[in-house]
Amino acid sequence: VCNGSGWSSPVQLDTTISPNSLQLLVDGNEIYAAYQNPVSGGNQLVIKNLNGTVIVNDRTARDFSNPTVVKQGELFYVAYGEYPDVSKIDIYDTVTQTWSTVFAYDKYGNINLLHRQGAKLYGFSGKGTIPGEPEVTPALAVWNGSAWTKIEIPQLTRYYDVSLLTAGETVYLAYLDNIAKKSGLLRLSGNSFVPCYDGLNGQADDFKAAAVGDQVYVATRTGTSIT
Repeated sequence: VCNGSGWSSPVQLDTTISPNSLQLLVDGNEIYAAYQNPVSGGNQLVIKNLNGTVIVNDRTARDFSNPTVVKQGELFYVAYGEYPDVSKIDIYDTVTQTWSTVFAYDKYGNINLLHRQGAKLYGFSGKGTIPGEPEVTPALAVWNGSAWTKIEIPQLTRYYDVSLLTAGETVYLAYLDNIAKKSGLLRLSGNSFVPCYDGLNGQADDFKAAAVGDQVYVATRTGTSIT
């Protein structure tokens, strides 16, 4: 932890070898680590605070398929997929110490994203493919504070390295087309996505996007040039 003038001593959270899908999540002044711990027959989903205290570790699966964890109040939301079952968004209630499913997609996805913006939640589930594999249309799940809705994303069928972000109240998806080897950025407009940036007129072979306030910033790479 950096307090602005220096770093504290590191805290060892686990002794597992090669934890998967490691991420840090922030909720107010609290920071948590979430990761997959390889166990016999599959993986164990572990959430700990930075003191090393286990919040929950009683969920196992063959693989959680690149899960994402976010926290809202007393609830941890987990987006994941366990093949061949459909991808889901589950919640863990830290008060009742119980799990429940709040949203289920209609297909399996090996890319499962979750993003919190105030009281709203946005989830993405899709299946990154390689040339020759069947194309699978991904979907965005939206929690507006009272109900879930699902939006299909037909523009994304051949992709990987997807990121989900919000700028103000607008949702964006950044991706890399793994057939054309070109980057793109989609913006949610109403109930559908529209292209809003194609990475240097389609010449960029990779780029990353980030949002600050209501602005989106992108860094592009073309060959050995980064802008």
